[in-house]
Amino acid sequence: MYRSIPLFRSTFPHYIRHSMAISYRPKPVKLLHKTFSMRRFADGPPEPLALTKDEITDMLLRVLNQFKQIDSSKLIGNASFTTDLGFDSLDHSELIMSVEETFDIDVADNDICELDSMDKTVDYVAKTLEAQRLVEKIKQS
Repeated sequence: MYRSIPLFRSTFPHYIRHSMAISYRPKPVKLLHKTFSMRRFADGPPEPLALTKDEITDMLLRVLNQFKQIDSSKLIGNASFTTDLGFDSLDHSELIMSVEETFDIDVADNDICELDSMDKTVDYVAKTLEAQRLVEKIKQS
C-alpha cells in the first residue's frame, strides 16, 4: 500500500497535486441590510439646516463663554454687552467677529453698533441665516 504513494507523486504533476489540497476559505458575511448611498448631483447641494432661535442662543452663549468668562446669570435676553457685561469697543468688535466665524455670516458695518444685546444679536443672526437659505433656494431654482 505504501508503495503506491511514490507512484502517485510521480504520476500527477506538481500543479495538480496542489490544487487537490483542501483549502479553507471563509464564507463572506452576509449583511442583513444592504445600504447604498448615492449622491445625486442633479439634485444640487443639500439644503442647509435651519437653526432655531434657541439653538442660536445656545451657540452664542458658547461663543461668549469662550470669548470671556461671564457669569451666566448676567446673560439675560436684553443684557447689554457694554453696560451689563462690561465689554469695551474692542471686546464688542471681537465678539462680532467671533459670531461671524461661528455662524458663517457677514455682519454689515452699519449693523455692528446695533448688535449690543443678546436678543438683538440672536434676531440678527436668525434673519441673516434665513436670508442666506432663501438666496440658496433661489439659486437652485
